[in-house]
Amino acid sequence: MSLLLPVLAPLPACLPLAAGARITDGPLFPLVASLLVGGVPYAVLALLLLRKMRGRDEDGLRRLTLGAPWGMLLLLLLCTGPWGLFAAPYVLAFGYGYVLLAFGLLWVLRRCDVVPPRERIAATLLAA
Repeated sequence: MSLLLPVLAPLPACLPLAAGARITDGPLFPLVASLLVGGVPYAVLALLLLRKMRGRDEDGLRRLTLGAPWGMLLLLLLCTGPWGLFAAPYVLAFGYGYVLLAFGLLWVLRRCDVVPPRERIAATLLAA
């Protein structure tokens, strides 16, 4: 789910475009631009992260998640060249915002007993 957040979050900004609004109208531009410009690098990043996540424990996943915004910045720079430097503060701010949102969602799901605590997960893995 956390890999889908950066894709799903800007999608509501596209709804006014269907009603005839221009892309340069108000707050639409940064959201739609982030979806268009960041879409290709993010798709590559998501595929790489999915591959790296296999067989990792929760601490390994946490380290991957915390490094993901820097990976996104690197991929954006590879795709856009030096123009990506203008977006660097936004990439890191939004990236760590999504990381915070994903960690917060995990915290809430653990408090609601939807996701078991780490100790119970570790005990289950050791028993298997």
